[in-house]
This record gives sequence, structure tokens and C-alpha cells, in this order.
Amino acid sequence: MKKNIFLLSLFLLTTFVTAQNFTAKIIDATTNEAVPFASVQTAEYKGVISNEEGFFTINLEDLESNELKISCLGYASRTITSKAIMDNNYIIVLDEFINELGKVFLSTSTPNALEIIEKVNRNLAKNYNNENQTLNFFHRNTAYADFDRFEAKVTKASGMRKKQHEGVNKSLDSLTQNIINSNTVYFQDYLG
Repeated sequence: MKKNIFLLSLFLLTTFVTAQNFTAKIIDATTNEAVPFASVQTAEYKGVISNEEGFFTINLEDLESNELKISCLGYASRTITSKAIMDNNYIIVLDEFINELGKVFLSTSTPNALEIIEKVNRNLAKNYNNENQTLNFFHRNTAYADFDRFEAKVTKASGMRKKQHEGVNKSLDSLTQNIINSNTVYFQDYLG
């Protein structure tokens, strides 16, 4: 009975912990391809960025309102509620948006480094927010294991007879062949 209560408690705790996160995918409206590195804003200075496959995960506690603001270069910005995302099977569709430039001023003189730094210093307050900010980051490392040759052999082991060595080596040969023939991919994700 105690074991059943423990297992039920563990299951409910796992469900509660996973319910704190929200994962969705951002795709292009025309091609249905993933939109990588889109900005997903959850609060004024909080948000995440979608990964290469268009996926992002946010903590529901980070949502100040029930809305997310999604923006990406080349796409129209979109504000959407978490309920609307759930109703659409956790897929967010972005429409293409081309922003044409207005006036562009060209000059024949090339500014030197000092002139550029002076101009940057004059506009620091206007161009940069100097308040403290909390940022989340996501990093994924992908590694592919591809073996041309992989061998393992037991030559000597205490307490084993020669026939046992042959059996173990036969099993190791089978295992190494399976590893060579497999297409192994490792993912390592960091979220902070």
C-alpha cells in the first residue's frame, strides 16, 4: 500500500513539474518549414529564442500576461495567447514580411575610428538599455558517431577459460558491428 502511494505521488509530482513548461514550434506560413532563431518574448525583458528546428520551451511562471510576442527577421511579428497555441497543436505560424527601406544616405567620405566612436557615445542612451536584465539562453550541441573501424577483444581475464574468451569475443564482434552499422546522433542541450 505504501509503495502504491509512493508511486502515485511520484507520478503526480512528475506531471506537475512537466506542466510548468510549455514547448511549441514556429513554422513559415508558406513553406511549413521551421523558423530558426525567432525571438519569443514572455515579458518586457524576458524571453527565449527558438532553436534550429523552430522549437522553444518557456516556463509558464515567466509569462507576465497570457500572451507571447514572436518576432523574426523577414516575418511579421505576432502576438498570440498560450491558449491559441494549444488549440493549434503547439504550432505557431509566421507570415513573411518584407520591410523595404525608406531613404538611405550615402557618403563618399569614410569616417575614421575616432569619429565612429564619438557618434556611438553621443547616442548611447538612445540606442542601448543600461538597466539590469535577466536573460535565458538555450544551446544545443549535436554530435554524430560514425565509425569506419571499431574493434574490441578480450585477450586475458582472470577466472575465464579460453572457450569463454572466444564466446565473449564473438559477442563483442557482433556488438561492434551493430555500432558501426548504426547512425548514432547525440544531443546535448543547455538551458539557463
